[in-house]
Amino acid sequence: MRNRILVAALASAMALGGTMLIAQAQDQQASPQQSERGHGRRQFDPQQRVNILAKRLNLNDDQKGKLQGIFADSQQQMQGVRQDSSLSRQDKMAKMKSLRSQTEDKINGILNDDQKQKYAQMKEQAQERMQERHGGDQSTNDKQ
Repeated sequence: MRNRILVAALASAMALGGTMLIAQAQDQQASPQQSERGHGRRQFDPQQRVNILAKRLNLNDDQKGKLQGIFADSQQQMQGVRQDSSLSRQDKMAKMKSLRSQTEDKINGILNDDQKQKYAQMKEQAQERMQERHGGDQSTNDKQ
């Protein structure tokens, strides 16, 4: 009797574990961008980024099209840096920081003054949320 209960419990545990693995695999297939970068950070595709900014900044169609190109180009360049095995970790970080700066300059180049102000506030709020999550001062890392 005791063996039957043990076998039933073991079978239930295995079935539950298999179900959890299947669900996890489906989640990873449904959102590969989120798991791609790791560290629990989300990475939106260019269209998602445009949609977010369009909603928050009231972008016109011309601005949306330009942003789509900027974000697609930036994503491609960042991926190239990540995959470049000839670069050290420090060199990759420096290159990605430079690419982010160039992308920010391009974004600001297509926004009007009101949108630039809102965009700067959005970035500042995002920085504050990141600092709260990590419990540290990230601004010192940006200055290095």
